[in-house]
Amino acid sequence: MASPPPVPSRDPAAAGATVQPVPPAYRQPLGLPAGSVRAILTIIVLALVWTMMLLRNAGDIPIYLYYLMFLCLGSFYAAHGHSISGAHSPLYLPRGSLRTLIILGFAAVLGWKYYLTHDVHALLDIKPPQLGEASLPLILLAAFFAGVFVSRVIGRMVSARYGQPAWFQDILAWAALLATIGMAAEVLYHGLIKPGLSEENRFTDSTFQMILAAITGFYFGARS
Repeated sequence: MASPPPVPSRDPAAAGATVQPVPPAYRQPLGLPAGSVRAILTIIVLALVWTMMLLRNAGDIPIYLYYLMFLCLGSFYAAHGHSISGAHSPLYLPRGSLRTLIILGFAAVLGWKYYLTHDVHALLDIKPPQLGEASLPLILLAAFFAGVFVSRVIGRMVSARYGQPAWFQDILAWAALLATIGMAAEVLYHGLIKPGLSEENRFTDSTFQMILAAITGFYFGARS
């Protein structure tokens, strides 16, 4: 009885063909899904605004923090479907959960504040920029576009075949995270601790706060 003919191997290596290496996947900052670091930064900034609104008045929140909040929100929402895309949503959360959390957070804070005060005007009683603060939006925008420049020019200079190297992305991410955490500590000190201190023990450095906020805006520009 004749044996059946051999079946050709489907293994390219066995057939003598050249095996093409599988290109590595593009690594996002800190190895997290795209948009995760920006999501963390946005939540930290929003948590600061919400905390200050609950414990103090809207006018007690530093004006630059409002500017930074709008910059973060605008950049984060605009990035969905563009620089924030992929198999996983930011922080591995279900799709749309972060945007829903932001909307519900604002609704909860404003609703609870109105329940306590019954004063609609107090919710939006934001002090106008004081002398010397008119340039704050320009500083944040300049930091944002500086991040765009660094990403487009310097980032491409150090980029390999499959995108920016991990070390370059991680340095930018850690700098933004540390700056935002430092800014949070400054804001909480300014809004919650400083009012209870005597005049000689008070310390305020608005320039340092603005530098930390600018670093956060810089990162959003770099990742846009």
